[in-house]
Amino acid sequence: MKKILFCTTIILLSIVVACTKIGGNDKDDPGSTPDKPKSELKVDAAILNFTVEGGSNTISLTSTDVWTAELINERADGWCTISPTSGEAGEATITVTTTPNDTTDDRTASIVIKSGTLSKTVKVSQKQKDALTVTSSQFEVAAEGGKVEVEVKANINFDYFIDESAKGWIKYEGTRAMKTSTLTFSVVESFESEKREGKITIKSGAFSEEITIYQAGREPVLVLSQSEYVVPSSGETISVVVKSNVDVAVELSADVDWISENKTRAEQTNTYRFDIQPNESYDQRSAQIKFINKENNLSETVTVTQAQKDAIVLAKDSYTVDSRGERIEIEVSHNINLNIDISDRWIVKVESTRALAANKFVFDILENATVYDREGYIVFKSQDGSLSQSVTISQGQGDVNIESPEDGGDNEW
Repeated sequence: MKKILFCTTIILLSIVVACTKIGGNDKDDPGSTPDKPKSELKVDAAILNFTVEGGSNTISLTSTDVWTAELINERADGWCTISPTSGEAGEATITVTTTPNDTTDDRTASIVIKSGTLSKTVKVSQKQKDALTVTSSQFEVAAEGGKVEVEVKANINFDYFIDESAKGWIKYEGTRAMKTSTLTFSVVESFESEKREGKITIKSGAFSEEITIYQAGREPVLVLSQSEYVVPSSGETISVVVKSNVDVAVELSADVDWISENKTRAEQTNTYRFDIQPNESYDQRSAQIKFINKENNLSETVTVTQAQKDAIVLAKDSYTVDSRGERIEIEVSHNINLNIDISDRWIVKVESTRALAANKFVFDILENATVYDREGYIVFKSQDGSLSQSVTISQGQGDVNIESPEDGGDNEW
């Protein structure tokens, strides 16, 4: 019986040893054998970092088998591409390209490289576009003071700076952690009769936003940012900033049809916009816009002056002169300073005298002693050369008697 047990034990041990040899000797590649070396996949990078501008980077790999590369993030297809996406065994290079990141968030993607049963993952990371904005750049505070909350949308660290002149009455109180940061400032009570303003600058590197805080004075006040506007003849839109702690009404004379308030473009309650129509006349024009508060007998006036339409108008643009010459008078209507160019020496400008009207110019046309008709020009133009009008002077040939030999003359043909 003992002999049977001993033999049975020997047989079982032999089976275990045989199975161990058949089972392989490589943990990474269970299927490797002495005749078949184990599979390998080596990748030189685990992460590729891209700037906000985007660009291209490369991944170098070595594999003992054919390989494939795949971008596994579907949403990354629009901004990240890889090439090539497969290859044979050996050494290879994959080019990864990203487009510029115009968003305010970082973005990432993953590239999975497979060879046989092996795989490697390379992470792609791109920085966000830095941004810093505030929801409002102006705040109105009553004379009694109060709190101002400034919402700052930013994906970068930032600091704030209060103007030195306003540090005595604007105080920082803290930040409330939100998706958008909210900076709280307290404005102390004002005992001044005049309205006051202070500025806060939110800044991070090259990014900055400026906030203006207006605080009303104790007494009713109405102040204009500018009292006179000069507008070109082509017209434009002017903006009038009214600093006031009372209700303000606008008065514009009914006979002024070339100025109108543009209420559709009102961005802030204290900014008034007015459209100035083109001036088609040859005269400068002026009008007044009044801002009033009847309850407190307050009134401020803005004067708008618009330039005339520049023009040079000729009463006549051509003259025909006898060969003997004569003096001509050219009437020119103009509302700008003129320069005069004369094409030929036989046209001579006569200097103005007190007896001549300011819009009339006199020229002497000298005798034409040649046998040819001739033509010259007088050009009236603005000093900047943008406007010009031309007068044509035509003069006939001189009276010259040419005798033939049959008539007993001395001329030879």
